[in-house]
Amino acid sequence: MTKRPFVFILALGVAVVGAGLSAIEGTTAGPSAPNAMAQQAQKNVWERVYTEAQATRGQETYQQKCVACHLETLEGDGIAPALIGSAFFTRWSTMTVSDLFTTVSSAMPQDDPGSLTPQVYADVISYLIKRNEIPAGDAELPPDTDKLKGIVITEKPAQ
Repeated sequence: MTKRPFVFILALGVAVVGAGLSAIEGTTAGPSAPNAMAQQAQKNVWERVYTEAQATRGQETYQQKCVACHLETLEGDGIAPALIGSAFFTRWSTMTVSDLFTTVSSAMPQDDPGSLTPQVYADVISYLIKRNEIPAGDAELPPDTDKLKGIVITEKPAQ
C-alpha cells in the first residue's frame, strides 16, 4: 500500500517536469500548436493571398450570417469579438490562416456552426482580411486547411 502514493507522486512529478521542459523549449504538443505551424509557413497575408471577387462573395455571406453579432463595422457586439484592427491582430498575429479557418468553420455561425461550405468560409475569411486593409491579389484563398497552414497572419510589415 505504501508504494501507490509514491508511484502516483513520481508520475505526477514526471508530468510536471515534462510540461516545464516543453514550456522552456517553447513547444506545445499536438496538431493545434499555432506557433509551430507559423514557423513552417511560407508566406504571410500581406503577400496578396485572396482576390477582390472572393472578398466580395465573403462580404455577402458576412452580411447574411455574421453581421448580427460582429456588426457592420466588424467591431463585435461586446460578446462577439472584433474582427478588425488591433483586436484582430492581437488575437491572430503569428497564427496561420488555417488556424483562423478552422476556428471560424467549426464555431460559426453561432446558431449553426459548420453549416457553410469550405469555399464560403474561405470567402468570409478573405473579406475579413480585406477589411483589415490587407491588399488583394490574383489568386483566391484556398478552402484547404493544409494549404492555409502555409500563410501566417502578421501585422503590416515595415516598409
